[in-house]
Amino acid sequence: MISKIVAPIIILSSLVLASCGGSSGGSDSDADEGIIYTGLKSPATVDAGNAEALAIASTGGANQAIAADTANNANPISPRGSVTNLDLVSIIAGQLELMAATESRTAQQPLPICDTGSAELDQNTDGTEGTILFTNCLVTGGNGASVSGTVTFTATISGATLTSLNMRFISFRVTYQGETQIIDMTVSCGGGPLVCTLFSDYAGVDGRVYRVVITVVTNTAGTSFDVDATVYDPDHGYVTIDASVNYNNCPGGVPETGNITITGDAATTASVVFNDCDGFTVTHMGVPTDYLWVNIL
Repeated sequence: MISKIVAPIIILSSLVLASCGGSSGGSDSDADEGIIYTGLKSPATVDAGNAEALAIASTGGANQAIAADTANNANPISPRGSVTNLDLVSIIAGQLELMAATESRTAQQPLPICDTGSAELDQNTDGTEGTILFTNCLVTGGNGASVSGTVTFTATISGATLTSLNMRFISFRVTYQGETQIIDMTVSCGGGPLVCTLFSDYAGVDGRVYRVVITVVTNTAGTSFDVDATVYDPDHGYVTIDASVNYNNCPGGVPETGNITITGDAATTASVVFNDCDGFTVTHMGVPTDYLWVNIL
């Protein structure tokens, strides 16, 4: 279902999400504190009986992916090592990698990642777990977004090398051009160099909990976005989505125009076309069916 998260706040920049690699099956590690996906984790087979439900879940997953993308420094996770999109996840990972390499184990210290405001690290003596408290931090190299909130992390360190890193952004506030969003998300990284996957567990308007594993989100123009992700429906399992959607202040934060291709197990598919703010069409096995949001939201 459509996520209860605030409808996407459009940030006018080209955003690329999770080159830090994204794997398509998702992660079984604990998700965002307070909301944990416990539904099916097997692939869904798209059929006439579940095409509508998976279309609604996919729309909510696309919304959640875009909201997460726009929230954290306008780009919560982008290519590691990018010089054009310096994002908060990469900056945090880089700092923790540097501490591992220099064997810095200071328990409490400020991190040099804010132009103004602060980011205070509190970690255990071996650097394998800790928290970072952000207070009105204007991220160095960012796009002008101010961030506040707590990031908790656990890490595995082999010698002087950080080999895995899991981060939770919990009730994390991002303010950009006068608009504030609150996000909850989990980032899991491993390998050398670190490859990261972002996923977010969220409640739909029906009260059920969904998961989206985000591969790529791109702000193509203005209020238009392309999204590649894996969406988990608690009753049907997961599907991959390829979405191209445009938002124009529709009630409930739904797309005004665009489309989603849904792919399930055994190459089963369905397509969604957003006709206007009022409704959408789902086509499965060549048969189109129209739906109205007023009957769903």
